[in-house]
Amino acid sequence: VELDAATIQHLHETTLQVQQRFHEAVSLSSEFLPSSIRIKPRSLQSLHMTLFFGGETIFALPVNELQSWYKSVSKRLGAAGFGRSAGNVDTDFAFQLREIRVFPPRHNNLLVAILEAAPGWHQLHNDLREMARESGSLGLQDTVRYGKNEWIAHITLANLIGPKKKNRAQTEVLQKILSDVKLKSEPVYPSGIAMGGPIPEQIELN
Repeated sequence: VELDAATIQHLHETTLQVQQRFHEAVSLSSEFLPSSIRIKPRSLQSLHMTLFFGGETIFALPVNELQSWYKSVSKRLGAAGFGRSAGNVDTDFAFQLREIRVFPPRHNNLLVAILEAAPGWHQLHNDLREMARESGSLGLQDTVRYGKNEWIAHITLANLIGPKKKNRAQTEVLQKILSDVKLKSEPVYPSGIAMGGPIPEQIELN
C-alpha cells in the first residue's frame, strides 16, 4: 500500500527520536549493561506496508496461473477505486496512525507503526486471500495456508538487536518512551497499491 511521503518521513523521524531517547537512557544507567538492546532503524526508502504477502510464490507461478491471478486482482482493485485518477479512492480506504510498539507478540524483535485501517481494507485483504484460495493454483493456495488470517496494518520501522531474553528494565524504559510518542492525528489516505519484491518474468504485465 503506497502512503504519502510526508507520513513515511514522519514515522522515520519519530523512530530516530525514539532511538536517541532510548540510547541516552541506556547510557546513563549501568544496570542495562552488558546485554543492552539496540534499536536499528530501517532506511527511509525501505519503509512499506504489505497488504497481501506472496513471497516468491508469484514469481514462480505458471504463466496461465499468473495471468489469471493478475486479472482477478486488477478487477478487484479497480472495483475498490484503485487505478482511477488520483483522489478518487473511496474514503472507506483511510488509515489512522495509532502507535509505535514492539512487535510481533512473543518474538518482540521489531518496532512497528500500527495503523487503524478502515473496513474497506480488511474486506479487500479478505477478498484477495479468498481469491487466492479459490484460484486453483496450488502455489497461491499454499501462500494463503501459511499466511496470517488477520491483517494488522503496520509498517516495520526498526529492528531490536540484542539477546532473546530482553533485560526487563530496558524493556520498561523502551515501553515508556513509546507510550510518550505523539503521532500525527489526521487521517492518512493511500496514493495507490503497487507490487513490491521480485517482478515476475514469466510474462510481461503492467
